[in-house]
Amino acid sequence: MRLYKYIIMFVFFVVVAVSQVGCSFFKEPVGSIKEDVAETVATLKELPPLQEGENFIVVSIGGAFPGTRRVFIDFNKGRYIELFSQDSVGIREWKKAQEYEEYIANRVKNNIGIKYFKERKISAEEINYYRNVVEDAKLYNWKDEYKKEMTDGTQWSISITLAGKYNRFIYGSNAFPNEWKNFIKYFSFLKS
Repeated sequence: MRLYKYIIMFVFFVVVAVSQVGCSFFKEPVGSIKEDVAETVATLKELPPLQEGENFIVVSIGGAFPGTRRVFIDFNKGRYIELFSQDSVGIREWKKAQEYEEYIANRVKNNIGIKYFKERKISAEEINYYRNVVEDAKLYNWKDEYKKEMTDGTQWSISITLAGKYNRFIYGSNAFPNEWKNFIKYFSFLKS
């Protein structure tokens, strides 16, 4: 029982210390997109051109503490955004890329719990890379929800729209599909 109290006190002090220094250890993600692309570029398939309409993915993972990491990729505009904020994953389906762009703009403009934000253009090669990741994961075969009852843990979601192909929202709480580890390894920011 004593050890349990000391562990709780230690965790509390770590939480307080981290909040005082602004979670500086979360500022930079581990790895990079370019490293991920370089590792797998030889295995990429040439995919057909995207159809007109919405073509994007939002992948979120987090919990109550320390917050949520999100990756947003707009395949049409070649935009890649990494966001780490102090909010929960929540059950939020993004039906349009513009909705997510407005959400990000509001959080960044008003500095609502933002711990890390990075946006950049991605090349046609990187767009093809992430489209291959999505295709290989066969997200269309995943269930809509993966849940394991616990009071705390990890929540995640994937909101993906590929015009003419599929529009999916997948949510998980403390449970993951078998393909999860293979899918998430290509998003080094989410593994940090």
